[in-house]
Amino acid sequence: MRDRVRRFMERTGLAEPVRAARAAVRRGWAIPGRRRKIAAYCRDHDQPRLHIGCGGNALSGWLNTDLDPASDDVVYLDATAPFPLDDARFVHVFSEHMIEHLDWSGGQAMLRECYRILRPGGRIRVATPDLAFLIDLYRADKSEVQRRYVEWSAKTHLPPDGPGALDSFVINHFFRAWGHRLIYDFDALKLALEEIGFAEVVRHALGSSNAPALRGLERHGDAIPPEFNLLETLVVEAAKPGRVTTDGLDGPTPRNLYSTTMRRIVSTCITALLLWALVPGSGELLENAVHLVREGHSAHAAPEGDRHDPPTPEHGCSGIVHLCSCCASSSFLPAQATPQVPALESRRFVLTADAHPPAMSPGGVYRPPRS
Repeated sequence: MRDRVRRFMERTGLAEPVRAARAAVRRGWAIPGRRRKIAAYCRDHDQPRLHIGCGGNALSGWLNTDLDPASDDVVYLDATAPFPLDDARFVHVFSEHMIEHLDWSGGQAMLRECYRILRPGGRIRVATPDLAFLIDLYRADKSEVQRRYVEWSAKTHLPPDGPGALDSFVINHFFRAWGHRLIYDFDALKLALEEIGFAEVVRHALGSSNAPALRGLERHGDAIPPEFNLLETLVVEAAKPGRVTTDGLDGPTPRNLYSTTMRRIVSTCITALLLWALVPGSGELLENAVHLVREGHSAHAAPEGDRHDPPTPEHGCSGIVHLCSCCASSSFLPAQATPQVPALESRRFVLTADAHPPAMSPGGVYRPPRS
C-alpha cells in the first residue's frame, strides 16, 4: 500500500511538496534547541565527530545532523549554510549518500565548512554514488552483478508501465531521482576536496579506513541489497593539513582545549570568586566555614569578655581584614600586619585596639579562645 501511494504521488507531482511541508514542520521543532544540543555534545566529547545528513543512521558518539531530523537526537543542519560550530573543533566528519543532493556550489560550501571546523590533521570521509558505476552499466559486456542491478532497479524504481529493464532508463532515472543534483567520480570529488585545501585524498572500500573511528560507518547497504551498495558507492577520505598528534588519526584533544572536568572546575572557581567579591557577607560566610573546619570555632563569634555595649556579634574579621592569626585570610594578609592600625572598622562597628584587653596578645593580635 505504501509503495502504491508513493508511486501515485510521484506521478501526480505531489511528492516534492509533501516532503517540503514535512521537512518545514520538523525544522520548526528542531531549530530552537539545536545550540543547546550542540553545546551539550561538545561538552561531553573531547574528540567530537560530525555526521552530516545522517537520515535514520544515527551513529553512537557522533553529532548526528540532518536537514530533516528524524528524531530529537538528530540536530538540524543545512549543509550549504555556515555551520553553528567552532573553528578547528572536530576530529572527523562523515557524510554518506548526501553530497550528490547538492549542486557544485552547494557541495563546495559544505566542504569549506567541514574544512573550517576540522582540527589540523582531522579527516573527512565522504560516501557517494560513483559516476563510473553508472557509465559501466551501459556497457554491453555487463557483469552478472550489473545485470541483476539493472533488473532490480527497473523493477523497484521505474513505473510499472515503463519500458522495462533497459540500462539507459535506469541510468537516466538515477541522475534525476531522489533529488540528485551532481554525481561524482573519484577525480571530480578529489578536485572538489583539493580546491578547498584538503590533502591526502584517497579512495577506500566500504567500511574500510586507516582510522579506526572511520571504519564500518556506511549503512546505505541496509536500504538496498548490500551487493548493489558495494557496486554503486564511492568512498573517499581526505585530511586537513597540519601537525597531528599520536598516530595522525585519533590524537588527543589539543592542549589549548580544556577537558570537560577542567572547564567545570574553572567555571566553579570563577563563580565562587564573583560571589565572594560581589555578594555582601559572602566573605564573612567563607571565613566562618573555614574556621569551623580548621579551628573548631567560628571566625566571627563574639569573644569571651566582650565589653561592647551592646555586645558585638563579631570580632572584626572579614575576607580582607582580620585580627586573628587563624583566619583563612591570613594566607593573603598576615595578621601580624594589623596591630599597627590603631582602629579597624568592620562593616557593623569600630573595634579599637583596647576593646578586648584580656584577649589581645602583646602584639595586638586578637586570639579567639579555642573550644
